[in-house]
Amino acid sequence: MSSRPYTAILMSGKIVKIVDLMAPLQSDAARKLIEPSHPGFTLIALVPGIHSASSFSYGQAAPEQTSSQGVDPFDMTYARTK
Repeated sequence: MSSRPYTAILMSGKIVKIVDLMAPLQSDAARKLIEPSHPGFTLIALVPGIHSASSFSYGQAAPEQTSSQGVDPFDMTYARTK
């Protein structure tokens, strides 16, 4: 089975890992090899080539929880002239 270098982007909650590795050419076979070697992480992307040294990850911010507010579609207070 042929393999090639990849940059894998993995995520667990808000944690993002970017790692260089060797994996099979076939994407399904690569995923089956990569995910077990990074327990708790999900493979998000597999980019051909070695790019981790020049890559940045920003994680994923949790959505802010806000209370639901009603909106009056006939409220024209914003259109008042001074």
